[in-house]
Amino acid sequence: MRTELDLTIDAHTIKAWERNWEDISMSDVMEIFKYARVKRHIEILLKHLPKEGTILEAGCGLCPYLIYLNDLGYDVEGVDYNAEPLFKALAYRRGLKLSVQNVNALEFKDETFSAYLSFGVIEHFTEGPDKALSEASRTLKTGGIAIISVPQETIFQKLFKPISLLKKFVKQILKRDNSYWEQYFDISELTGCIEKYSFKVKEIYALDH
Repeated sequence: MRTELDLTIDAHTIKAWERNWEDISMSDVMEIFKYARVKRHIEILLKHLPKEGTILEAGCGLCPYLIYLNDLGYDVEGVDYNAEPLFKALAYRRGLKLSVQNVNALEFKDETFSAYLSFGVIEHFTEGPDKALSEASRTLKTGGIAIISVPQETIFQKLFKPISLLKKFVKQILKRDNSYWEQYFDISELTGCIEKYSFKVKEIYALDH
């Protein structure tokens, strides 16, 4: 697992995420709830999320899960370090509780939230996930729950990795590389990271396309 900070790579990742959200409409984003994988994800969330208290989605992007859960009666607040997707979400649905914040240095008081959601976020920091996990632990109430998802490297990705690296190299030469940086964790590695911050891992699920 990489834990060495690289500000150049991190800045490129922020810009890549900005471009990623630019051409996506909110109506298209909300279509994800028709996908079998996302339906399974929702089942997991509803099994564990508390109905009482406020839930934080840290790194919410265009906020599809936040909107979906709010519609079900959950009180969900969202933060993201990019402002544009938040403006886009607010234009689609007024009244959402959103703010521009970095999940590695949240502005909330200790023990604010009953649950913490992180979907595909902690793998994008070159210095590793420790700061985000520490902030998750700090802002959760005693007995609160965190639900964290990261990408899983499949056998197909491993097989085609040389081709993917070649494509990325060519794009970098042509200055057309809009990809964001990320890293993969194996289960024991991720569990070890999480448990450093007073979390107890209750369940692990595999979700894939």
